[in-house]
Formats: sequence, C-alpha cells, structure tokens
Amino acid sequence: MFAVICLSLFFQNIFMRYYAVLLLILTFAAPFSYAADFKNKDLEDSFNKPAEVEADSMSYDKNNSSIIASGNVEVTQGGRMLNAEQVVYNRQENLVTAEGNISLMEADGTVFFADKIELTGDLKKGVIEHFRAKFIDDSRMSADKAEKLDDSVITMKNIKYSPCKVCEEDPDSEPLWQVRANEATMNRQEQNVSYKHAFFDIKGIPILYTPYLSHPTPGADRKSGFLIPKYSTDKIFGTTVKIPYYYNIASNKDLTIAPIFTANEGTILTSEYRHMIEQGSYYLEGSVTNPDKVDVNGNPLEGNKMRGHIEGHGEFNLDDLWSVGFVGKRSTDDTYLQKYNFGYEDVLTSKAYTAAIDGRNFFSAETISFQGLKSNDDPGESPLIMPVANMHYETSPAIDGSKWTVDGNLLMLKRDEGVSSNRVSLKGGWQIPYMLQSGHLFEFKTSLRGDGYFVDDVPADPSRPNGYNLDGFTSRLVPQAELTWKYPLIRDNIYLEPTTRLIVSPYGNNPNKIHNEDSQDVEFSDENLFDANHFTGYDRIEHGPRVNYGLRGSVFDVYNGDVNFVLGQNYRTKEDPNFGASSGLDSHFSDYVGMIGYNMGDRLGLNYRFRVDNNSFSFNRNSVGARVDINPVKFDLDYLSVYESFDSTGLNSDSSRELIIANTKIELTDKWEISGGGNRNLEDGEWISTKANVLYKGDCVDVSVEWFKEFTRDRDIRPNTTLSLQISLKNLGY
Repeated sequence: MFAVICLSLFFQNIFMRYYAVLLLILTFAAPFSYAADFKNKDLEDSFNKPAEVEADSMSYDKNNSSIIASGNVEVTQGGRMLNAEQVVYNRQENLVTAEGNISLMEADGTVFFADKIELTGDLKKGVIEHFRAKFIDDSRMSADKAEKLDDSVITMKNIKYSPCKVCEEDPDSEPLWQVRANEATMNRQEQNVSYKHAFFDIKGIPILYTPYLSHPTPGADRKSGFLIPKYSTDKIFGTTVKIPYYYNIASNKDLTIAPIFTANEGTILTSEYRHMIEQGSYYLEGSVTNPDKVDVNGNPLEGNKMRGHIEGHGEFNLDDLWSVGFVGKRSTDDTYLQKYNFGYEDVLTSKAYTAAIDGRNFFSAETISFQGLKSNDDPGESPLIMPVANMHYETSPAIDGSKWTVDGNLLMLKRDEGVSSNRVSLKGGWQIPYMLQSGHLFEFKTSLRGDGYFVDDVPADPSRPNGYNLDGFTSRLVPQAELTWKYPLIRDNIYLEPTTRLIVSPYGNNPNKIHNEDSQDVEFSDENLFDANHFTGYDRIEHGPRVNYGLRGSVFDVYNGDVNFVLGQNYRTKEDPNFGASSGLDSHFSDYVGMIGYNMGDRLGLNYRFRVDNNSFSFNRNSVGARVDINPVKFDLDYLSVYESFDSTGLNSDSSRELIIANTKIELTDKWEISGGGNRNLEDGEWISTKANVLYKGDCVDVSVEWFKEFTRDRDIRPNTTLSLQISLKNLGY
C-alpha cells in the first residue's frame, strides 16, 4: 500500500484536497491513546481499520524520502479524528512528525492538543511539545514537554492538572485549585497519573507539598486509593479524623478500611466489604476499638475494654424459585453503637432465611435471634427462634371466581430463662366474589384454622408473675366466616366506596396456656380498619361476632391535586379483654379512626390520621405528615400525639406521648444548599436531636459543614455536640 502511494505521488505532482486510505497514518493517533479504554473489543477493532486522510495538498520529497501532507490535515479512523497543519513521514530516518495546532478527539469525547510531535517509525517512543489535554469531564492537563516511553507510558515535565472550569472572562487566570509538579507519569494500562514533588495550589498559591501523589485518569475503572477524609470535633471524642482507604480487590469485590483517629478515645478501626457473585451479593461491615474502661455511669476505670460491632446482609438465588439470605447486627455491649455513631436501635435482630415464590404461592423459613440494648434487658430472656416458617397456597380462580387457600405456620421459640413456645398452625379457606348488576360487590369467605402449642413456663396469670407456671400441650380450632359488601360510586371527579365486613367466629380460643409472643403490638387505625383480625400475629385471635364499617373516597383534580379520605368504626357483640384499654378496640364500639390526605404528585403531600374516643369524642391519637418539594425548598414533617389511659401492664396509668420530627433543605443557588432539622419530645419539652448543614457543590470541589447535637443520656452516653467538615476534590477521591 505504501509503495502504491509513493508511485502515485511521483507520477501525479501536487494536487488539492487529496483523499487516500493509509494504514501507516493510523499511528499518528498513537501518542495520545494512553487515556483511551481498549477493553471494548468493537472499539479496538475499529481503531485497527485503515485511516482516511484529507489534506489541502500531499507530496513526496524524493531527496529526503518523505511523504508530506500539508494544509488542514484531517485523519479519521474508527471513532478518532486527528487534525494538524502538516504531517510528515521520513522513510530514511524512520520518523513521523506532526506540526501546527495538533488536536486529537477520542471516541469518548476527550481532546488532546500539542504544538509538535516526533515519533520513531515503530511509534513506541517519541517527544511531544506543549502537550495539553481536555478530558471528557472537562478537567484539563498541560505539560511543557512529554516523552512517550512505550505504548502505555508517557512522562511529562512541568505539568499542571485541574478539573476546575476556566473563567471565560479571563482564560489566563488561575483555577480554583490545581496539582502542579516537576515530573509526572501517565500510565494508560494502569489508568492513573502519578506525580513527583507535587504542590497543591489554591488560586495559584501553593498551600500543600507532597513528595508523591497519584490519582486515576478521568473515566478510569475503579482504583485502589484514599477516599475523601472527614474532620470533626466534639465534647466526647475531641478532634477526630476519618481517613478511608479503598482497596479494589477485583471487579466484583472491594474492601474499604477507614480508621478514625480521635484525641480522647484512641483509634476506631472500621471496614466494609462488598462481594457480588453469580447467584447474588453480600455486604459486611464492622468496627473495633480498645478505649479506657468506664462504669455504667461513664466514670473512668483502670485498664481497657475491647468494644466493637459487626453487621451485614446478603441474598443469593439458588434457582428461579428459591433464594437464601441473611441479615444481622451485633454489638459487644448495649451503648457502643449509639456512642460511636453506628446506630440507634433498641434491639438488634439477626436472621438467616430461605424463601420460594411461585406465582400466588410462597414458602419462607427463617431463624431469628435478638440482642436487647436497653438497660433493663435480660439476655437470658431474649428469645431464639429456630425456625419460624410460613406457607401460602391458593388455587387459580374457578367457577364464578371462587378459589381455595391454604396457610401454614411453624414456630419454635426458646429462652434460657422464661417462656418457651412451639407452635404449628394450619388454615384452610374458600372464598367467592359476587357482583350485582346494580354495582354492589359481595365477597364471602369461610375458613377453618387449627393450632397446636407445646409450651414451657407460661405464667398462669399475667398479673401474678410469681404464681405457678403452665407447661405441656394445648390446641384450639377456630372456624370463621366473613361477608364483605362494597358499593363503589363514581360521579364526575368524586369516588365513594362504603364498605361493611361482617365476621362470625366462636368466643374464647385465647387460653392463658398460649403465651402471647407475636400479638402484643395492636394499633387500631385507618390502615387496618377492615381487617378480620386486628392482632398482628398468631397467638391471639379476635373472636365473636363483629362488624367493620366505614367509607373510603377520593376527590380528583382539586387545585391540580387529589384528596383521599377514610372514616370508620368496628362493633363487637361482647367486649374483648385481650385488647388493652389504650387500643381503642376494648369496648363494644371501637374508637373512630380516619385519614384525610392531599397529594399533588411529587411536589406536595399532606395527611392527617386520627383516632377519636367513641364516648367522649376526645382525640386519643393524632398523626400529621407533610411533604413539600417545590424548588428551591424541600420540607418533611411528622407529628405524633398519643394518649394512653392504661400502660403496657394493663394498670391504670394515664400517659401520653407527643413528638415532632422536622427536616428542611433549601437550594439557595445551583451551588449553595442549607439544611437542618430536629426531633423534639413535646410532652416534656426536651429536644432529642438537632442538626444543621451547609453544602457547597462546585464544579471541582464540594464542601460540607455539619453541626449535630444529641441530648440523649444513657449510662456512658452523654449529650454531645459534633461539628464536622468534609472537603471533596473532584477526581482526587472516589
């Protein structure tokens, strides 16, 4: 091909706008290719194709044995384009030279510039004068001189690098910050730039020196290295610095080690490990420290005590139906997590599980253990569940839409101290829907449930904990029938749906021998207004004839938003002592429950939930939620007020709770943002926590300043105020 071109030039003289296909000219792009990613096989193949050359003129210098392309030289090949004023190939010296406003645009949008390049014929070595680059993220690099050592490595002299945008009014002004060094090396294969004797400048003023600095090239794959540090100060730990290091083990797993250096409590070592495999993924993290010992009141003692925690989660798909997984968290002691800001839980739950889902049918089984962190928690009384299993099966709709269902449950719960309970439950049911031509909807359900329990050390009377205990086997059989009526009404933009559900089942079936493990948390609200059983688990059953009734509705396009509401009540023929007096369900007529909400897409959401006493019409529960997202303001508020006439033991003890949680964020400009919030107990007028944050998001630097105050006091946890600073420099952190 080269000989053909030489003969053509020899016999034809110089002519304007010559087009040719040259294999050799492809190599002019080689000195700039260190930042390209050749892992894409299609892209690599395109760059191995012949190059197309366009120039104002092309000639052959017989005396110097040179091919010369001059005037607006443009070389295109694959996704790459090279421009220069002149390109010369000297066969005798085996030298390729390009001069004059050289620019190369890579397929990914990166642009490289130079005044002159000289390369050996094999293109493995050469010199580039006044090298400059603009990467795909608008970061820029310049060097007085660059030397190509091989296909992957280029060394540079007097280099500057900055991802900050150039001021359009004053292009010669110094960037906000830059890295400046006498020597630097860019390695295409390793996708990084390393500097020797580097300075960090702010507006041209050097403020930091380091003998060595390295960072990835823009668009590089994940790389090992230091992440963004975080600085803080508070009353308990003093001055604190967190310096994470990210280790890229492989494409599917990585490790982050983040020591936290504190002035008052020594070093806290934290780590995170992530691993993705073909069947799923898992995540592990933990921390450990060895501070001075303290007593339960936080007073110092002699010696040290190892403290720490571990947590993680994972899920793996065995096939199209079955999966297994785990989730868990454990701490060395009750107060470690909250004191060292690793969590605020009262109870830590760990479990391993398996599940299968096949259309309407499913099966799940899990083992569960607990760690209580309250001061009065007794580890011996914490239950160990091995296992709890649930299954559900239902047939496809048959005649008139009827179907059969089967539900099963297995529980094995063990305590070292206190009650142990083993349960087997099986429930079969049948249901059929029916709709009249007038629009009335009916659904009839019937079911039969059987439970078998084997228990140890169950107190005979909850109000007499020192009395004798119950052991052994007990069982119950629970038949139940339900009839639900609905009548949807739609007119213009109004939707109404009155609903009534009648449930019939025998009285009793809650003997003292069945210990209440999973049905203690009863909260009557609009969300469970129409439930047939308001107990949350299996151990307690709502019994006797009863009826649930209420009204749901919506009004659409009210000031471009929708209004939704629910209002209703329950009635039972006999009072149920299994419901506490504060539940709202202990009388013949329950409390009234309801909700009214207004939503305007993602911009605005308001809702109010309430529970009103059926006799005095006093509000036993109020809940308000507000969500506003109207640029530049985002606002969230939750308010809760609960009045309880009986405490959890069932004894007379008027009490109430009133809590408010509010958070707001205001985007002052496209770069400045402020946010803040707090939790306050309105009943006693005390704050739980407050916070404020100022964030600057620049084109090449982010700065976050946060103030956080906690008012909690629990053993060695004391009220604390923390002020933290985090500075993120573009491309120098991950």
